[in-house]
Amino acid sequence: MNIYKPFVKTTYFKRTNLCTIMWVVFFVCTNCSQTDAPLSLQLSEVTVSKVRQYTINSRDSVSIGRLRPLFKSNNDGSLYAFLDEIHQRIILTDSLGNVNNEIGKKGKGPEEFVQISGFLLDQDNHLIVYDGRQLLIKFFDEYGNFYNSFILNQKDIDVTHDALVSYKNKLLFGALEKKYLSNLLKAGESKNFIEYSYEGTFLSSFGKYDSLTNSMMDYLLLPVLSLDNETGYIYSVRANGYIIEGWDVETKKRNLVINQKPNFFTHPKKKIAQNLEHKEIMKRSIDMTFTSGLFVTEKFVYLYMEKITEDFMYSTDKDPSKKIQLLAIYSKAGKLLAETKLDHVLANIIDDNLHLIENDDPDNYTIGVYEFSLD
Repeated sequence: MNIYKPFVKTTYFKRTNLCTIMWVVFFVCTNCSQTDAPLSLQLSEVTVSKVRQYTINSRDSVSIGRLRPLFKSNNDGSLYAFLDEIHQRIILTDSLGNVNNEIGKKGKGPEEFVQISGFLLDQDNHLIVYDGRQLLIKFFDEYGNFYNSFILNQKDIDVTHDALVSYKNKLLFGALEKKYLSNLLKAGESKNFIEYSYEGTFLSSFGKYDSLTNSMMDYLLLPVLSLDNETGYIYSVRANGYIIEGWDVETKKRNLVINQKPNFFTHPKKKIAQNLEHKEIMKRSIDMTFTSGLFVTEKFVYLYMEKITEDFMYSTDKDPSKKIQLLAIYSKAGKLLAETKLDHVLANIIDDNLHLIENDDPDNYTIGVYEFSLD
């Protein structure tokens, strides 16, 4: 899941050039005016060891373009879904990297996409794709056959790109109420989830951004989501924050707050505002940390972070491997257990195994699977 994507088709963002939007969304960050609580526990050492690797083995008739780093998996980890951002299609593989199906291409037809923003595999192994440029949700069965679509009805609340999960035939998105678009300093009061049925019926909006949101001067309200299927909790964290909150999907009540700040997480030294010059934004962004992924398993909650480096910032290719990859591991009760640096970009966490991208060459796209222990 790439979190650095803009909101789409709102009054505020319609008037902004797309390239400018993506630049701002990627680099604008927060300046926290509230003192972070110090850690008061001894963290465990993390030992990581490789258990296997797999390569995306494309069919002869299929040319793979650029794959988005974070891929999705089904509930039992037997089916993987990768987004080919160049060809705007989803590639389905088994856990060994063998391609089962390729779904979609660029276009506006039933089985085509203008720009895929988010996607997932639900409990029935059906693929659900959000075409953010058209505000369209499209459904495909386990064999890749298109069978349904609907347009998102966004009256008072905007769906954010790529933050979506599925639970009991309901779709839940990260969101921001439109009334806060012109006054983001009060956006901490905004609901941050919106819920639809599979038929496209709006069901509810609920939740709230974390307690530090209104302390920020300039920030991106892009929630990163994860679902715990066992408890029915939806977990959320801001892309520029570290406070993780768990909400009960059925009761719409918050049941968990994880607010221990990882040592690795850093805010920019100087405030970054949207009206700064391009060069100044780049300069102030170096050494800042983004939360790129949130994963919940039976045992742990994982916060995946990326630190912006000078190498990355001034490179022409914006290769994610040039950033510093960081991971914080929490207990399900919310205790920070450990932190570690990763040698490669994180692609997913399945059954507490880390899937790391060792080679992102489309002709030899290789992912290593690593297990870890806490000492």
